[in-house]
Amino acid sequence: MQDSKSEAMRIIRTAAKLIRSDIKSVDASCESYPYKEQMADSEAALNYLPVTLQEFLQVLFTGKNTEMKRASIGQAIIQGTPQELFWHLCNLG
Repeated sequence: MQDSKSEAMRIIRTAAKLIRSDIKSVDASCESYPYKEQMADSEAALNYLPVTLQEFLQVLFTGKNTEMKRASIGQAIIQGTPQELFWHLCNLG
């Protein structure tokens, strides 16, 4: 039983590292960051997220009308990465 929990935790950590790596590869310039009007469109907001993060959120949030929730949580995750200062400056601009 403990081995299966350890294996599950190893898989989760590996997935998190892959997602974090993809987040860090997102173009980190204010010019590429979507305007708030674009972010109001859930499809556009989801398209800004790395594919790995989109897939992770799709697995977590199932059902109808979860697009904006996934987009919002995805943006929060991106803003919590080491590029945090950059994202705050873009949001102020």
